[in-house]
Amino acid sequence: TLMGDPFVYTCIKVLSESIASTPLEIYSTDSLTKAKNFNLYRIQKRQANESQTPYEVLQWLLIDYYRYNFCIAACPRDADDKVIGIYPLPANKVSAHRLENGSLFYSYADFLFEESEIIKVVNFFDRGITGSSLSDLQKNMLATSMATESFAGESFSKGTFPAGIAMVEDGTTLEELQELKQRFKEEFGGTSNAGAVLMSSALKDYKPFTISNESAQMLDARKFNRSVIAGLFRVPAHLINDLEKATFSNVEHLDLSFVKHTLRPIAKNFEQRLNLALLTDEESEHYNITFNFDALMRGDFSSRTDALCKRIQSGINTTNEVRALENLPPLQGGDTLRSNAALTPQQ
Repeated sequence: TLMGDPFVYTCIKVLSESIASTPLEIYSTDSLTKAKNFNLYRIQKRQANESQTPYEVLQWLLIDYYRYNFCIAACPRDADDKVIGIYPLPANKVSAHRLENGSLFYSYADFLFEESEIIKVVNFFDRGITGSSLSDLQKNMLATSMATESFAGESFSKGTFPAGIAMVEDGTTLEELQELKQRFKEEFGGTSNAGAVLMSSALKDYKPFTISNESAQMLDARKFNRSVIAGLFRVPAHLINDLEKATFSNVEHLDLSFVKHTLRPIAKNFEQRLNLALLTDEESEHYNITFNFDALMRGDFSSRTDALCKRIQSGINTTNEVRALENLPPLQGGDTLRSNAALTPQQ
C-alpha cells in the first residue's frame, strides 16, 4: 500500500501533523476578531464531534487527502440549520452518485448524505469528482521505491548476497555437504548470527566475499527514492531526516519556504471548502474560517523581536496586540497605538 513505503509514510505524517497543529480560527469579518460566541467556534477549537478533537479530525482528513487524493467528512445540522459536529469518513469507502438533475449525494455503509451535508476536499483535480490519486499518477516511482525497501528488508533479514565460498575435504559425501549447507544456513543466516564461527571436520577452507550493499548501489537507490518522493510531496529533505545538505543557516529558510509553498496552498484548499460547507450564505457575510500561520512563520527570537518592535513603533499594532501574539497577558495602557517621533508629521 501507499503508506507501506517509509518515505511516503514520513512525508504524509509531516504534512498531516503540520496542518492539523496549525490553529484554525473563525473570525468575525465585522470586528476582525475571533468569533468566540459563534456556534462553530467550539467545534473547531475544542471538540469536533462526540469522540474526536479538531486535531484528530484534521489529521484523519489530511491522511486521506494524500492516500486517496480526496478526504470527506459529514457535517450534519440541527433544526436551526446549525452544524452540530464534523465526522470524518473513510474516503475509500464512500461512493459518490450524481442524479439526473446534476446534484450529488454520497453513500457510506447505510448512510446517505446530500452534498450540503458533506465537506469534501480534493487534492489533485484532473478528472471526475475525486481526481487521480498519487498511487495512480506516480505508480512506477512508488512501485520502484517499495520494491527497493522490500529488497533491503529481505537482504538484511535473510542475506540476499552470497557470503562466500566454502571448500570441503576430498571424499566428502553428498550427505555431509547437505549437512554442512544446512549448518551454514542455521548458524550464519540472519542479522542475529552475524560474526558466528562455524566448526566442521568436512570444511577445508572458507573465503568470504566482500560484496556490500553499497556495491550493489542499494543505499544510493534508497537515497534517490527518498529525494524523489520528498519532491512529489514538496517536503524539505531535513524534515524526513535527510540532513546531508542541511546547515544551521539554511534550515530556518527551508522551514519558511515549506510553510509558504507547501502548507499554505493545502490550507487554502481546506479553508475554501470549510467556509463553503460549514457557513450558510448569511453566515459567510459575517464570518470567515482561516488557518493562522503566524506562529509557523516566526523567525528566530532576535529577528522576531525586532519585527514586533517595529510594528509597535510604526503604529501598526498596539503593545497588547503584540503581547497577544507572544501569548503574554495584556498590560494596563497597552491598547494605545504609538508612533515613532520621526514619523510625526510636520506642523
